Amino acid sequence: MVQSLIKADLAEQLPELLRLHAMWVEDLTTGKRLNLVGANLIRADLTGANLRGANLSGANLRDTNLTGANLERASLDRSSLDRARSDRAINAIKANRIGSSDTANLAGVNLMGASLTEANLSGANLSGANLSQANLTGANLMGANLTDANLGANLTGANLIGASLDRASLDRANMSGAELAGASLAQASLDRANLSGADLTGANGRQASLTAANLAGANLDHASLAGARLTEANLTDACLYRANLSGASLDRARLDWANLSGADLNGANLNRANLTGAIDLAIAADAPQRLLAVAHAALAEPDALEMRWQHTSATAHSICGWAEHLGGPLAALIIKQMGRDVGGLMLLGVAAHAHFNASNEEARAFLQGVIDAGDA
Repeated sequence: MVQSLIKADLAEQLPELLRLHAMWVEDLTTGKRLNLVGANLIRADLTGANLRGANLSGANLRDTNLTGANLERASLDRSSLDRARSDRAINAIKANRIGSSDTANLAGVNLMGASLTEANLSGANLSGANLSQANLTGANLMGANLTDANLGANLTGANLIGASLDRASLDRANMSGAELAGASLAQASLDRANLSGADLTGANGRQASLTAANLAGANLDHASLAGARLTEANLTDACLYRANLSGASLDRARLDWANLSGADLNGANLNRANLTGAIDLAIAADAPQRLLAVAHAALAEPDALEMRWQHTSATAHSICGWAEHLGGPLAALIIKQMGRDVGGLMLLGVAAHAHFNASNEEARAFLQGVIDAGDA
């Protein structure tokens, strides 16, 4: 049937097909579901069309005008929407009317593997949509609603400014160079996603999962990653100026040469994180002297150092435990407020922090080196 439609003048038949589909949407016993599998709809004008539940799998919608179209739960898997337009959605955003009838409705749509290169879907409702394996390179999704969407896709250079991606699945997505300023990614999953060079200024990533994600060179200025999982994430050269990392897990994360000026690390887990060259860490001015005192105390007796325990008694301490024990009320307050990992970092410095989870033998060798350097 599709082939006969293509051979005939589809443009002439389309209005009637859309009319029958609209009847089917209202009452499944009347009209007929729109079936345009593999159809050629290049430059078609589908302004305001009700395509809810339509089957457009594999259709070519290149340069198609979908302004105001309703594609809720339509099937567009393997379709091509390169440079498809939804221009009125931009006006809706400017007029603060996001979610109005002017905004494309693609809630729950299946766009798996679709080509959406440079497509304009700003302000579109794509909540719950399946965009896995889709190509959204350079796409405009400014202000779009992508809540609960599956976006394991190519979003290189995409515009997602102000978009809602709460609880979205973005595992292994390529978002290098993407614009995500002001976007909400709360509880989203971005495990192993590529966000290198992305702009996440002011983004909300609270409780998001970014395990092994690549954020090298990303801009996270004033972003919130409170409670986020950043285990083994790469934040090399990232800008985390005044970012909220409170309660975040940065276990084994790379923060070398990252800008942490004004960042909130309260309660963050920096266990085995690489902080080499990190900029503006809040390290005590007398950290070297504190570390030297810890080294002498921890090596004074054979059983004075026990790395398995943080702080269990007057004679059994880890490196961090000794810092608290020797540092008095101020050290105890810092560790209580910031947590033992971050508090110990602030009191003793980056080199000591790198050995907080060392074995007894490794810790003793490090502390002996501190003493030797201090005596030199």
